[in-house]
Amino acid sequence: MIICLSPLNWLKISEKLDDKNNLLKPEKRILDFIELHCEELLYAV
Repeated sequence: MIICLSPLNWLKISEKLDDKNNLLKPEKRILDFIELHCEELLYAV
């Protein structure tokens, strides 16, 4: 469950850094996928 709580914070951090560095966009896509997957897990539970 810890993994499911972390992506939200990572996404906020990546969004702030993404304004300064566009290289983080691929990571942001990965984080978006993780966040979506975690939401599905939460609904499943």
